[in-house]
Amino acid sequence: MSSTYLIIWDLYMDWGLFRRNSKFLFLRDNILYPAIYYYIAVPINIILRLSWLTFLIDIGHDEIKNLYLALFEIYRRLQWSLIRIENENANNPEQYRDVLEIPDIIQFK
Repeated sequence: MSSTYLIIWDLYMDWGLFRRNSKFLFLRDNILYPAIYYYIAVPINIILRLSWLTFLIDIGHDEIKNLYLALFEIYRRLQWSLIRIENENANNPEQYRDVLEIPDIIQFK
């Protein structure tokens, strides 16, 4: 149940997907990447989020399995963070960041 909740939270709250009346099926109106990236990222996120279930099956060497699961989790978190940051940048619903650029040098006197 926890994994199901986390998957729903990832997709709806963090990534902002599955919005009603969006011009893209199951996505949101303002996307920055091509739509196919999101359609590929959703099942990958779900599969990798559930990869812990492989610990219930005793297959192969545990060290190798742990290595692969760690690498998959690194990929999942990287993918999650890119889409999460893109969603926050594209939507910014609170409008608390009106400045889109940060000056290179800030001088204090």
